[in-house]
Amino acid sequence: MNPFIEAARAYIALGWYVFPCFPGTKKPATEHGCRDASNDPEQIERWWTQNPSYNIGLACGPASGVYVVDVDVSPVKGIDGTNSMMKLPALPVTPVAETPGGGFHWLFRTDDPPANKNAFRPGVDIRGDGYYILVAPSVHPNGGVYEWREGASPWDVPLAEYPEFMRPKKPKAAPWHAPGPRPAQNGVEERAIAYLAQCEVAVQGFNGHNKLLWAARAMVRGFQLPEEVAYSLLAIHYNPRCVPPWDLSNPREEKDFRRKIFEALRTPGSRPDGWLLEETFAPADEAFQAFADQLAGRLLRPSDMGIPISGQNGAVAAPEIDLLHPPGLVGEIAAWLEETALCTQPWLNLGAAITFCGALMGRKVRSETDSRTNIYAMAVAETSAGKDHARKALRKLAAEAGCLQLIGGEDVTSDAAIETQLEAQPVTLFLWDEIGHLFKTLQQDKNNSAQQRILPLLMRLYSSASETVLGKAYADRPPRVFDQPCLSIYGTGVPGRFMGGITAEQLSDGFLARLLVFISLTRPMPDIKKGKMVTRPVPPKLVERVRSLWQMVVAPPQEAGNIEAQTRAHQVTIVETPEAEAWFDAFAVECHKRLISPQEKDRNALWGKAAENARKLAMICAVGDCRDGQWGTQIELCHAEWASMVVTKIIGDFMALIADNMAETQFERDKLRVLRAIERGGQAGVRKMNVTRATQSLAPNVREMAIRDLVDSGLVVAKTEGSAVRYFKTPWGVDAPFHE
Repeated sequence: MNPFIEAARAYIALGWYVFPCFPGTKKPATEHGCRDASNDPEQIERWWTQNPSYNIGLACGPASGVYVVDVDVSPVKGIDGTNSMMKLPALPVTPVAETPGGGFHWLFRTDDPPANKNAFRPGVDIRGDGYYILVAPSVHPNGGVYEWREGASPWDVPLAEYPEFMRPKKPKAAPWHAPGPRPAQNGVEERAIAYLAQCEVAVQGFNGHNKLLWAARAMVRGFQLPEEVAYSLLAIHYNPRCVPPWDLSNPREEKDFRRKIFEALRTPGSRPDGWLLEETFAPADEAFQAFADQLAGRLLRPSDMGIPISGQNGAVAAPEIDLLHPPGLVGEIAAWLEETALCTQPWLNLGAAITFCGALMGRKVRSETDSRTNIYAMAVAETSAGKDHARKALRKLAAEAGCLQLIGGEDVTSDAAIETQLEAQPVTLFLWDEIGHLFKTLQQDKNNSAQQRILPLLMRLYSSASETVLGKAYADRPPRVFDQPCLSIYGTGVPGRFMGGITAEQLSDGFLARLLVFISLTRPMPDIKKGKMVTRPVPPKLVERVRSLWQMVVAPPQEAGNIEAQTRAHQVTIVETPEAEAWFDAFAVECHKRLISPQEKDRNALWGKAAENARKLAMICAVGDCRDGQWGTQIELCHAEWASMVVTKIIGDFMALIADNMAETQFERDKLRVLRAIERGGQAGVRKMNVTRATQSLAPNVREMAIRDLVDSGLVVAKTEGSAVRYFKTPWGVDAPFHE
């Protein structure tokens, strides 16, 4: 006697709908999965006669009248749903199945179906229409057998009414779009098919994955179709039009295709669920294009974004308050740094907060394009201007939050030292003081091969945060292997030394395009009262939020193999709302225009990574923007706007600094040293002897040639009276009286 067919007969006698799955798997053996479930005895006979070893899938939802609380237990994934259930009231007596993985299926009935919900509580899912479970005597992929709990089979106890406390909260409608009466469900699939026919198709190389994600979101969120129905409609009515289509016979491509549905289910958009059930129009691709065009017209015009411009080189004035106070953890850390700073430097503190949060999120989150949160940033300010405060305060915050191992050493002299640090701690934040020394040494000490390899390694690590990276090879041992290394840097330096170590070659090789340079040329008056606050403990709420993010562990996906699950870090995918995606697309277009602009070719390379950096910053801001106590999983328009404006200001400030300080040859750098010495004289000018003292490391003939060039070019005015010579930076000294 075949136990599978006997069990299937018994289940349909209860009025349940079942279907076959391939032996020893959870994969449906029918074309449409649980949508093909049947209560017909003849169909049951045909299926299990075809393969007597088929597993039995039970279709949840209105067909069978069964709704399931799925409690998952997986030590490998770090999941224990039983702990979550202990914090809730006891479930009523009802049929309970014990799963081979150590979890449970609690079965209920109801005339008011609960919404499907992944991770209703950690390790607890709610399963209804469009979902299915395996039932006894099915065989789990791990070889175990599904069994009914003793005395709690569906023949021992009746289905209990679904408990109210296990119902997911219904999503609140956005204030601008209160939902109206819901139409009847009849014809929903037909309308969804018509919608897909007008959706913009996915084209490889042109944001194809985002197009599929948008179509999937429309199915499972807009039309509220079950996962399997959405998959079927996308596979039949959308995928064939894509260029090229996903090969759904290929397990890897099929997994990628199905993942978009999972991501759409997990991350609600800005509109309330079911919005397409109330609307009769097709996808507004033309409207989105118009929206993108409008953004393109606004982007990179700082006056439109509330960022005033000063000077001909794009120098940006002090940022607006919305830039300095982003929502969530980034803004909270930046505010705490500013509150405890002896000298007010909100722009530099914002840069430190962004970099610290990016490091905290390292290897935990990723974008839809697999970008990560590793950030290379630098704070540039004059001596005693308050740029060092953030480095010291962040160490204190890390220590109190229990994540001091996140902070790497301050003195790195070789590429091997960086590899050693990453081997011990794959997520590392370097807080480097006077990083300008490093740039200058790299430029001047060409014979130090260990240091000369630092920048190439940093460039490779920046772009390899989602990959497995091999370290340098040695004769006596194999190279180190790094799984998705997340290296972040926050350095500090003074303008002169920083610019003195930068060459035109570095501008074009792409490293400086990766570096977010936060510049402040002000020297604020120290505030002793504020400075005393740094000795106080970090606010407990801030410590707890940092600790929570640091300790967050992302479980591997169910489809991950045992080796991959245990040896690799896994991430939550942070998706973009359609509005945020349109904003970023427009921003990328404008950045590219700047990149290829014929003006300022020596500095255009700074725009090469602008769009990528903006998306990174938006992801960091969005994850830290908690809602209902949960870390964010969605980049919204407000995050995209903030991030692109921050990047625009950074590049504008940097281009202005380069215009005033960049030198391609040693003689040009020497001239800049002389010019800076003369500038310090201000309106009163400076005597020649004082210029000599300030630049005494220069050879006399070099200094004389530099002064002569500066005077001939009109940058400096020389005035004499008798034997005395005084130099003025233009326009000082022009039409001004001579001051002795």
